[in-house]
Amino acid sequence: IQIVYPPCQVSQFQHNQVLTKNSKHRENVILSIGQFRPEKDHVLQIEALAKFLEEHPRWKGRVKLVLIGSCRGESDRQRLEHLKGLAESHHWDTSTIEFVVNQPYSVVQSWLSKASMGIHTMWNEHFGIGIVEMMAAGVIAIAHNSGGPRSDIVSTTESERSGFLASTAEEYADSIHRVLETLSAEEIA
Repeated sequence: IQIVYPPCQVSQFQHNQVLTKNSKHRENVILSIGQFRPEKDHVLQIEALAKFLEEHPRWKGRVKLVLIGSCRGESDRQRLEHLKGLAESHHWDTSTIEFVVNQPYSVVQSWLSKASMGIHTMWNEHFGIGIVEMMAAGVIAIAHNSGGPRSDIVSTTESERSGFLASTAEEYADSIHRVLETLSAEEIA
């Protein structure tokens, strides 16, 4: 018996792999990649950022959530407007949150080369190709603690850590903090 994973082209990211060894070339960007569909749970990403900034106010103005995705139709566009409204309710501008909508893949690749971490909040995702792309590009993944990300992609044992898993806004906020503090410590070293 062999496990066959869904195909995911990652060779275009090999030259971008800088992970923690060259994290100073990355920005404090939390990158989200996924269509603006309800199951992607972008609301949880905004709640996580709000919780993180509430608990760690020194990071206000120093970290940014970038949500990249497409809208398939009117319901997705309405969902996107709701997400923008949530951001406005926190009084965030584009220095804290940015929505990148219906852009070519080259724009995604550009953000993957700049971001320091990625966030993925879909519960029970079958696999998570976006997570694999993030990791291949050297972006530290924070994925939902369920489904394919937990069973097939993200290892959280300290000796083989390939990212972080979370389920709640608090757990995502804690993971964001751990990544940023680790990267900050490495820049000083």
